[in-house]
Amino acid sequence: MPKVGSKYQVVAHGMSVATLREQRRCIDAVNAASADGLVLLQGAEVEILRDGSLDYPDEILEGLDFRVASLHNPYGQSEAELAVRMRHALEHPAVDLLGHPAGRRPGKRDSFPMDVPALVAAAAARGKVIEVNSSPERLDLDGSYNRLLPPAGVITARRGGLPAADGLTSRPLEGLCAWKSGRR
Repeated sequence: MPKVGSKYQVVAHGMSVATLREQRRCIDAVNAASADGLVLLQGAEVEILRDGSLDYPDEILEGLDFRVASLHNPYGQSEAELAVRMRHALEHPAVDLLGHPAGRRPGKRDSFPMDVPALVAAAAARGKVIEVNSSPERLDLDGSYNRLLPPAGVITARRGGLPAADGLTSRPLEGLCAWKSGRR
């Protein structure tokens, strides 16, 4: 499932609503024609806007198979303001995952100010997953937080010592679908 940025994320190949709809039609056609059980999923990274809303309309979000809500610009907001912003995104029923929550970019940008334990608790309470991005360009969340994450679930956290069973991307399609239907 390639990561696709939403319309405000030009640097992440942001897609217009029309392009996203066309991509959905293509994915549906491939899935319908697949004779060997291949299933393509459509997902998008969705920007958490300044007020905590998301930058795609609900009708588009509901048509996606997977939605990653991410914050890329703190707009100089305080820790408390960022916490409210991320909680709004976590409360959105379509959001599956909170992407690179600290906004960390080693050598380029420090982590956003945040109460990571409170964020993990908020995600776990809503059945959402938190990404641990082990890319050298992100290393977000810092591995020292991994001990907090299993209740909320994670995407990739092997560098912090979490077992594959706690990761979402290590599950087969049936496991991913079971997780999604179990949290709704």
